Amino acid sequence: MPSFNTISIIGSCNGLVCLSNDKSYVLVWNPSTREYAFVSPGYCGDGTKNNEHSTAVMGFGYDSVTEDYKLVKIEYFYDAYGFGSMTEFDRCEVRVYTLGTNSWRLIDDTPSPPCYIGNLTRVAHVNGVLYWVGLRGIGIELSKSIISFNLRTEKFGEVSWPEFEDHSYRDLGLGVLQGCLCVFSYHLERVDIWVTKDYDMEESWSWTRQFSIARSTKYLEPLVLQKNGEILLQMGFRSLLVYDPLNETVQVPHVRGIPDRFRTSTYVESLTSVASLMGMVGNSVAARISQGKNSEVDDNI
Repeated sequence: MPSFNTISIIGSCNGLVCLSNDKSYVLVWNPSTREYAFVSPGYCGDGTKNNEHSTAVMGFGYDSVTEDYKLVKIEYFYDAYGFGSMTEFDRCEVRVYTLGTNSWRLIDDTPSPPCYIGNLTRVAHVNGVLYWVGLRGIGIELSKSIISFNLRTEKFGEVSWPEFEDHSYRDLGLGVLQGCLCVFSYHLERVDIWVTKDYDMEESWSWTRQFSIARSTKYLEPLVLQKNGEILLQMGFRSLLVYDPLNETVQVPHVRGIPDRFRTSTYVESLTSVASLMGMVGNSVAARISQGKNSEVDDNI
């Protein structure tokens, strides 16, 4: 296993965490049971043609209809000698990995996402649908959209932004708060959090500005809405904050052993067996680890 610094979190769902190290490997891990299993390496196949290079973004979630977990890989291909923007890709391929069959499929009959999806912002997973911030245009013409991918239908869609009272925001982001899709609008001296529950709407969604946090930073990301009404947030890659909306105060919680630089993901404990989901009980690395032997994953995460 590589060191912690090279590992990225693709997503967390129902007690399972999906981790990646660029194109070297992808694994599904249950921190509670210490089980993990490597994803079939089919996704690592070099799909580039001559004089091409590529970049990819992934998402991980649960399809409640098939009762299976899916990993989506969206790969963009470019002319190796071109010097254009990332949003100006030549072609795009979409692949879906299903945990239950331990196999990848190239989705030929699904149109590509309507625009470029960058990997700088995290993917949001709500009710079997993945959401990313998509990019269109270049330079001063650059605009952002909310792009969705339904894990059941395996189709892309587009979601409307909130009707912002003003357009003074410097940036926009996506997340999940108390099981709801939310938008973060970063202004010069505040961060607004918009929440929606209109997941069945196809054209225009209804958004509610639920919180406005007076904080002069672009990198403030809400993580958890606690029972007492306070919000746990991450600021940049170096600190956690607790915001009290009643008193409009921000405090720094004391967390023992927190690293100097980190990325967070919300996680709910479960006894879900990775080996059983993949039909690998008794003959897999996941089964070996579940018997209590030391895990190299645990040593590096």
